[in-house]
Amino acid sequence: MASDLERLAEQLVATIDTIPGHVERLHRLSQELRQRASHVVDLSGRSYEGLHIADLLFHAAQRCDDAANRVQPAYTKGRDWAVAAVSGGGVAGGPAPVPDRPAVAAPDPDPGPLSLSTSDPNDKQLLANPPANSTIVVDGRFTYDTDHLGRVIRVRATLDVRDATHPRDKSAQGKVPGKLPGDHLPRG
Repeated sequence: MASDLERLAEQLVATIDTIPGHVERLHRLSQELRQRASHVVDLSGRSYEGLHIADLLFHAAQRCDDAANRVQPAYTKGRDWAVAAVSGGGVAGGPAPVPDRPAVAAPDPDPGPLSLSTSDPNDKQLLANPPANSTIVVDGRFTYDTDHLGRVIRVRATLDVRDATHPRDKSAQGKVPGKLPGDHLPRG
């Protein structure tokens, strides 16, 4: 006669076994969202509003793929734990291997922000064409976030009260060509 824990673990395994269906559904939804986004772009005549809606649909599709990729490792660990509890091997010794299921690769870890310099010629190409879905720190002061197409979507800057390496020249305004006494802007 099975104990309450074993019955609960069997129900848990049955519930966990529904996860691959949900993952497939997320991938299908992602594909459908991408198709709809391309239809929106075609039907809108590439108007700003149409491109914005398509971008939102592409973003939602990417989130579906991300969710599916994050659920897969949790499914593997949860199922291993539940199978170990059902088989009576206990869960303290670690999960028992399941030979009929392929191993799942873990998602790539986030590499973190990319540090670039405007004075380094090797960084010019990355500054001109930033990578997609990344955070870029330029000269340690400016932080840019990019979307899935490599476009800048957010900018943050560190402002200093005084920039010691570039002090302000108090007489700079007086050196502007064409400036007359009392003028604030050059004539031209």
